[in-house]
Amino acid sequence: MALQTSLQALLGCNHANTHADFRAELPAIRVPALLVHGDNDVSCPIALTAERTAALLPDARLTVYAGAPHGLPFTHAARLGADILAFVRELG
Repeated sequence: MALQTSLQALLGCNHANTHADFRAELPAIRVPALLVHGDNDVSCPIALTAERTAALLPDARLTVYAGAPHGLPFTHAARLGADILAFVRELG
C-alpha cells in the first residue's frame, strides 16, 4: 500500500508514527482494549509495540498470532474478525 501513495504522504505518516509518544496517556484509558499482533511483524516488532502498549493499558488483552506478519486485516481477516467479534460480545 505504501507504494501506491505519494512520497509526501508516506513521509508524513512515517514521521507521525515514529515521533508520537502516548505512553503517559495510556494508563488513563479506562475501557477494555483488544490488541492483536503478529509475532512475525518486522515493521513493528511485538516486543517494542504491542507488548509495551498492553503493559500500559489497565484493561488490555493482547492476542498474538504466531507467525503472522504486519497487516493482519489482509493476511488473517477471518480470524481477526472472529477475535474482534468475540471480544465485543464478551463486553456486552
